Amino acid sequence: MTVPPNKNLANQNPNSISRDVVLDLLPLYLAGEASEDSKQLVDGYIHANPEFATWLKENQASLIPAAPLSPSAQLEKETFMKFKTEQRRKSFLLALAIFFTAMPFAFIFEGDKGLVWWMIKDSPSQAYGFLFIAVCTWVGYIWSSRDKTEA
Repeated sequence: MTVPPNKNLANQNPNSISRDVVLDLLPLYLAGEASEDSKQLVDGYIHANPEFATWLKENQASLIPAAPLSPSAQLEKETFMKFKTEQRRKSFLLALAIFFTAMPFAFIFEGDKGLVWWMIKDSPSQAYGFLFIAVCTWVGYIWSSRDKTEA
């Protein structure tokens, strides 16, 4: 597919553009994604260059981009759902980490005794178990919060 020669009309019309600029704008123009100003520039060039207009009609099908230029609604929905699921998982891990961290330090107020640390005092092995689970959930939370965009 040979593009017709560049007929730069800059000397005749100060608003004209070069063939190379038009060729750069063609994929957007043909996909209907070009701005109004770009559409007017391309239309003006096509009307001023009948040879280019003929070439464009013959080769239009091969110039249209194969894939859409903007993401599909389905892709956007899937991306949003993945993000939402990841945020829920991180929130759940954070809640678990806080709970298991605080649990060994649980206390109650008893009238004459005052503050009573019931987990650490009465059951230190359970307290250590909760702390171990807390460390694991904090590691999971930090791991899930890392930047996953590294290539």
